[in-house]
Amino acid sequence: MWYMPFSIQMVGSILGSMLLWRRIDDYERMLSLAFLLMIGAFMLALWANTLPMYAVIFLLFGIALDGFNIAGMNLVIEIAPEAKRPVYTALQTNISALGLFFPVFGGVLLKSIGSYTLLYGLTVGLLLCGWVLSLQLKKVK
Repeated sequence: MWYMPFSIQMVGSILGSMLLWRRIDDYERMLSLAFLLMIGAFMLALWANTLPMYAVIFLLFGIALDGFNIAGMNLVIEIAPEAKRPVYTALQTNISALGLFFPVFGGVLLKSIGSYTLLYGLTVGLLLCGWVLSLQLKKVK
């Protein structure tokens, strides 16, 4: 049963790609919507106490993560001059890879503060900052 959250998250990613992200061609808007979905997932996680609620959380995670991936790469492609796209893409991938260490940081933070509520609150606060910044993005012409 350990694989169930990952399966539900993958279903969310597939559904997001097929039903939501395919319809949005404005990557700035896609990024903002992905932030809102992730904020919603963490807000729901604050009060989740049943298996179906956790399923919805992982479904939202999958949809949001897919939106972040699609929007992030396409925004880089939009802003990069054609000759420099491989360099910009490599830089974006390397910078994004730093996010792989955040679960370790979150685990250390959770061990020191001892509360998921505080950790989720901090995460929502940081996601809100990201959402506000995503609203400042301008369409590249």
